[in-house]
Amino acid sequence: RGIPFNFNAEKPLWRIKTFGLDSENICFFWSCHHAMTDGWSAASLMTELSNTYLHLKSDPDLVPGKLKNTYKAFVIEQMMEKQKTEVIDYWKNELDEYKRLEFPGKLELDDESGPQKYTRDLGIPFLEKLRHVAKEYDTNVKHLCFGAYVYILNMLSYENDILVGLVGNNRPVCEDAEKIVGCFLNTVPVRMKLPAEIKCSDYICLVDKKLVELKKYDKLSLFEIKKIIGEETQDENPLFDTLFNYMDFYVFNQLQQSDNQGN
Repeated sequence: RGIPFNFNAEKPLWRIKTFGLDSENICFFWSCHHAMTDGWSAASLMTELSNTYLHLKSDPDLVPGKLKNTYKAFVIEQMMEKQKTEVIDYWKNELDEYKRLEFPGKLELDDESGPQKYTRDLGIPFLEKLRHVAKEYDTNVKHLCFGAYVYILNMLSYENDILVGLVGNNRPVCEDAEKIVGCFLNTVPVRMKLPAEIKCSDYICLVDKKLVELKKYDKLSLFEIKKIIGEETQDENPLFDTLFNYMDFYVFNQLQQSDNQGN
């Protein structure tokens, strides 16, 4: 059973333990509160720790260098972002007269089992096909998958004006940004207006153009966006009921391998 973190206690929001499995193997256990880190930070930290450990085995005098920037860069960027007139005007216009997505009928949930989780592994060959299509249309796999998600919502709701949440990160634009540990997650509303009839190729381009434009404004927090449009609801998701999240922790590709079996 996990031990909860206490925000009121003057203790760190992370814990580290090591366990000796045998004479040659050690298990390293790290846990933390989600408020202090996100998935990428955890993956980046584990990669850096593993690589540093291997370097120290061959060079005990190694002294890791400091990062060029810290979490402070993120705080400063956020303070500046919410003062930009261009960003404020974008969200006012983008969410003007928006409406929450509704689905025909009523979704019945079993009180005992609660919401259900569905997982399907589409396999590497399918991913390669997506990469081929993405390259053909000068976009990326994330944008293709988001477009498919929105299209499914269009079919289920019969709505052409769709507002959906998109999970992203607010890492500051600076040196060593990908190595800074912290929680940079942000979910912003994306409003897609689909024509009654549109070719698949045009739809892919429409989604790509929308998400590329969004990158100019998606660093503003959902909390600030909510304030801009005067949304007063206290719901956890004040603007949308569905969201899309695409994760690719490619930082693990930088993991170095040990020449020895024991680690």
